[in-house]
Amino acid sequence: MRRAKYLNTILTVNAVLLTALVADRLLGGDQSGLGAAISPAPASAQPDTGDGSGMLSGAEQRKQQYVELKKINTRLEKIEAKLNAGISVKVTEMPELKLPKDPNKQ
Repeated sequence: MRRAKYLNTILTVNAVLLTALVADRLLGGDQSGLGAAISPAPASAQPDTGDGSGMLSGAEQRKQQYVELKKINTRLEKIEAKLNAGISVKVTEMPELKLPKDPNKQ
């Protein structure tokens, strides 16, 4: 009896909250209510240039991309040089090796 009362109370609270969310979504078109709290903010695809405009020209974007690609290329060349020089690995602790049972053996 007590468990059924608790379940009914929880279901009633859920129904009331769901009704409030639906009503807010339908009636709060100005995004000032709960909808504003749960809706995602628009993302800005352009980095801030510092001049307040927030926009870069296509040529400036390509220059930045070129600089970034040069940095990535330099890092990749360093990694390749280390890999080509060889890597020394020392195992300090080896877990016990467990082989699967042979299915042909009975």
